[in-house]
Formats: sequence, C-alpha cells, structure tokens
Amino acid sequence: AMAHVQLVKVKAGDTPSIELMTEIGEHVASVERDLRRAKEIIDELGQLSSNSIVPTSSERADLNRLVSALVLQHQASFAEDGIALNYESVSVPLIRGREEPLRRALFEVLKNARRGLLGRQNKSIRVRLEDQRDTVRLTIVENGIGMDRETRTQAFDPFFHGFDDPSSRGLGLATVRSIVLAHGGTCDLESSPGDGTTIILTWPV
Repeated sequence: AMAHVQLVKVKAGDTPSIELMTEIGEHVASVERDLRRAKEIIDELGQLSSNSIVPTSSERADLNRLVSALVLQHQASFAEDGIALNYESVSVPLIRGREEPLRRALFEVLKNARRGLLGRQNKSIRVRLEDQRDTVRLTIVENGIGMDRETRTQAFDPFFHGFDDPSSRGLGLATVRSIVLAHGGTCDLESSPGDGTTIILTWPV
C-alpha cells in the first residue's frame, strides 16, 4: 500500500528522491517475484488436475528402471551434502503407469527426504522396491529430523510447509499423492520427532 501511495505522489508531480525510487523499485521487484511464483503454482495445480498424469489402460512403466536412473542421476549431488543415497536394483512387475509423472513423483519424494536431513549427522536415504504379488511397494527411509503428529497428518496437503524453506511452494508431497492416486496407488508415511521419516508408496500390478 505504501508503495502505491508513493507512486501516486510521483505521478502528481513530486520530485522523487533516489532513496524513494530505490524503495519503489524494490517493491515492484517483490511484486513481480510474487506474481511469477503465483503463476508457477497455478500452472502446477493445473497440471495436477489435468489428464496428463493419468495413464491410459495400455501404458506400462518400469519402476525399477525409473528409480535406478533417478538415484544414479542425483547420487553425486546428494553426496556433496553428505547424504548417502542408496538403492539396490530389483526386478518387479511393470505397473500401469505414465513414466514422466511417475519420475516427477519419485523426484519430489527424494527432494523432501533431502530437506528432512538438514542439520543431521551421518545422513542417509535408503530406497527399496518390493514385489508384493498384487502390488509394487516403494519405501524411502531417511534418518532426518522426523515429524510430530500434527505435521504427519498434514504432510500430503497442498501448501503445507513442513520445513523452514522459503523456496518451497508446499506442493512437493501433495504432487506425489496426486500422481500416485491417479495411478491407482496409495501413499503413507511413518515418522516421529528425531527418528526420521519413512514414505511408503504402492501401485497395483
């Protein structure tokens, strides 16, 4: 509001000082950043509510290949932060799935796990894929700060921020849930303060 009043004064013929113009410029830049952020959120929500994440009846996805490639892609950058990212490749049945949304969901899970390890020692993320006959189960275990009961109940909600991260839009795990549910799967997590977090995703075979 103050920036708007200042702009009106300038339009009315006042000679603006350098300090005033600098302050107005900072306000305008802040508004532009907020508008860009809002557009990104709207675009992301639009993608999650569209049919682009829903697989057709004939589409199949190899979760082992997707997880292996994703871990291999990010292992080095995680190691730079002192995080041991481990995955043992295992053969599982193909699921009805669309690879690009699934890849995005898996990345969001890893990104969330990475945030949970901030400030911890001996940081690790263990990824495990299992064939459970009628389902394929993916488990991601990190030994981070954990979550209290209130945080656990809201973890998959849109715009919920479980970490003190100004860059977060609060859509990470909400994105994961939307994509997994669109594939007929389930999402769950287990966590307690100081004991890390385990995220469990399942898909029907």
